[in-house]
Amino acid sequence: MGALEVEPVPPQDGIPDVVRHWHTTQGLDVLEPGFVEFPVEDAASLPGVVTKFSAVQDGRRYTVRRQGAAGSVILKLPTTAHPDLVANEFTGYQLCKALGLNVADARVITRAEADLPDAVPFDTILAVQRFDRLPERVGRALWLVLTQQTVFKRRPLVSLLHAFVFYGFVYYLLVNLVDFLEGFFGLHARGGIWNAYNIVADLLTLLILVGILGLMLRRYLLAPRDFTWNPNVPLHEKARAGIARDSAIVGAFIAFHVGSRLLSKAFQLAGEGPDPFQPVASALAGALSGLPPALLTFGEHFFWWGALGSILLFLPYFPRSKHIHLFMAPINLAFRKEVPGALTPLDFEKEEEKFGAEKLEDLSWKRLLDAYACIMCNRCQEACPAYTTGKALSPAAILISERYELNEILPRFAQGEESPRPLMDFALNEEALWACTTCLACVEVCPVGNEQMLHILDVRRAKVLM
Repeated sequence: MGALEVEPVPPQDGIPDVVRHWHTTQGLDVLEPGFVEFPVEDAASLPGVVTKFSAVQDGRRYTVRRQGAAGSVILKLPTTAHPDLVANEFTGYQLCKALGLNVADARVITRAEADLPDAVPFDTILAVQRFDRLPERVGRALWLVLTQQTVFKRRPLVSLLHAFVFYGFVYYLLVNLVDFLEGFFGLHARGGIWNAYNIVADLLTLLILVGILGLMLRRYLLAPRDFTWNPNVPLHEKARAGIARDSAIVGAFIAFHVGSRLLSKAFQLAGEGPDPFQPVASALAGALSGLPPALLTFGEHFFWWGALGSILLFLPYFPRSKHIHLFMAPINLAFRKEVPGALTPLDFEKEEEKFGAEKLEDLSWKRLLDAYACIMCNRCQEACPAYTTGKALSPAAILISERYELNEILPRFAQGEESPRPLMDFALNEEALWACTTCLACVEVCPVGNEQMLHILDVRRAKVLM
């Protein structure tokens, strides 16, 4: 290994453009240079180029699987030229740990413990836990999600409307539980300790409705360019109509679910009397107070079932909708790279290695997760210099197309069948593939931690190294 010189960069200067350009465009991806926006205390990186396998740990056995369960362990092999790589890297882990640095859990295993191809001749292998520092990763993802700081990078007004819906839905996990207990077990959540709960629920109900109606108004009436594509952009054949339909279904569900809950409370308060800790529902109750008691009871029950029943109706559609980002986005943020957009090394010594990605099954599990974490906000498209100059490339269209294709083939794909067509048939074309400048703008602006640029580079690698 050669000498290494490190030069600090003043925080106010950020990352020099020359460093970004060198990292992403000069063919030096195997070096995996690391950089951070600000200095990290007691941090270190030990990059290297070794043959790696993704494995699933079952007791003391490590099984390599092409498809199925995502591997939680990385198996690193030595080379015939450098048989001491495993011992050296393990020693490096131990030294870093002794210095108090955060490192992944690693152990040296024997060839008998690893289910590897018969052609692998090495006796010792380094097993490194892929999901290292899991509590730290989960904590960071929760912080990013709860503060919405990745969402507020751009479009502050739209981000505020989204925050209304997000924080309201977080609280509605409790609201729906309390409503269920009220309906089936006779809980009366009013007065005393319930006052604080009720005023938060009432005000957040209003904010959710303001947020979702504002977002729907923007999408369908104001029709900004954010939701359109250049005519030359390749897009899955079902995506153009599907995106508008999906957004309408999700928006209608949110409005109906929350609106029904508000009306149920309004009918209830019209019969029981206003509640100062439910000002919004009480205002609506004033307009209903003249109705017969039987009709008030019917209205309360009807909209109670509307609020909770709509959840049951929406659940079968939920995994295929954009709403699934509620779960996938935090997972994506938890398992994103320390240096988003960093390229993974290639091992040219492996003659049978398939480089890059031609079809969906060639993408890593993290790339597939990107497709379902995507909220279809098109911020990456807005930031892309290739798209804004009229090229056929839209980073958003790539992930959206992959998702629609996965939805079409998911049952068979999950069972191990090959996908029916290459990525170039539905997610990219030649112009889009080579229009990317690898500037990382799409990765940096994405609120859910997607790495759109790497999807493009995976296909490029397959084209160049096929």
